[in-house]
Amino acid sequence: MKKLFDIRDLKDRISGALKIGKRIYTVDAQCDEHLLALAVLHGAYLRIIEKEESTVFEVDATSEEIIIDKLRAFGYEPRKKRSLIKPYKKRYGLFVGAAIFIAIFIVFSQMIWSIDISGNERLTEEEVLTLLDSCGVREGMWNRKIDNDKTRILVMNRSHDIAWMSVNVSGMLARVQIAEATLNNDPAVSSQYSNIVASKDGVISDITVESGKPMVSVGDTVKAGELLISGIIEERDGDISLVNAKGSVIARTEQTLEIKKDLQAEKKVQIGETIKKIRINLFGKSINFSLNGGLNDDNCDIITKKGSFTLFGNFELPIDYVFTYQAEIKKLRETISPDAARSLCEKEAYSILLENGAQLIARKLSFIQSEDNVTLRLFAVCEENIGLVMPFTAEP
Repeated sequence: MKKLFDIRDLKDRISGALKIGKRIYTVDAQCDEHLLALAVLHGAYLRIIEKEESTVFEVDATSEEIIIDKLRAFGYEPRKKRSLIKPYKKRYGLFVGAAIFIAIFIVFSQMIWSIDISGNERLTEEEVLTLLDSCGVREGMWNRKIDNDKTRILVMNRSHDIAWMSVNVSGMLARVQIAEATLNNDPAVSSQYSNIVASKDGVISDITVESGKPMVSVGDTVKAGELLISGIIEERDGDISLVNAKGSVIARTEQTLEIKKDLQAEKKVQIGETIKKIRINLFGKSINFSLNGGLNDDNCDIITKKGSFTLFGNFELPIDYVFTYQAEIKKLRETISPDAARSLCEKEAYSILLENGAQLIARKLSFIQSEDNVTLRLFAVCEENIGLVMPFTAEP
């Protein structure tokens, strides 16, 4: 029975395939005539490359052994010409190391390894590097992530000492050029220019800009204090203009509140009052009267009442008064129910959450009750305007 698969036959086929190719030899003598005769005699492929003082020839790998043996029988000593790569075929570590070195060089060449700062006089290099780091520019970062325009605006808004800045990337070097600002201490002038920053953490859901340059987009996550709308606008010709940033930035925020109410509360009840001081203002002059109420300050509150005198009910005389009273009080202990305490906690928590027009999206609340008090813990998700106007006092 004939075998369907013979492993030895497969090995022979592979060996024959591996021998297909050309080999180059050199002989320190002229033997081109012998080579041509041997090639004709054995039907082998052979090509003479050089035939001057030495002979260099190329032979078929399948006829290599026969040709070389015959040449040695004639007294010639052929040597196989070594290629440039062959001596290093077994030194795989050298190639791997070279490949790793090239890869590391390519990767590191895409990173910033040095920052050169110029133009600073009042600011030190450490202060500028700290400022750049807060804006996302630092050594070791990818150079393609540096946005010159965005970095400029962020730096100019965070530092009143910088009126202009440029970051130019050259390979692994970032060149930072600075023009320091002239500080303006006049409040009336400085209030004309402002930014809008985030009053709290959140995720931007909507942004409307009336004046200024938006620095965030819908979907961005921002932190408290982060610049949202810049009052520094860069013109097409490279100049800048300062404006009072206006707009609203709606963000989804998360807040956690804890409100505590005692079940035993102290209540003040007024049981009487005594005049302590009287001041009468007559035609721009003041007349003061002091009276001894005779009450201990611990047991009273000071109340001020202002008024004026009128004639016939409508005609107001140029006379007004200020009476200062000592209101005698009594402290009473008031007991409230746990349900009432929980209701007071919720009311206070929602007034805090919604005091600036925020909209409640979701909430999760829990109560902890003890013998003395009730504590509300509220986790809430709201949508609100987190824009906070922040004047700046630097001009270019």
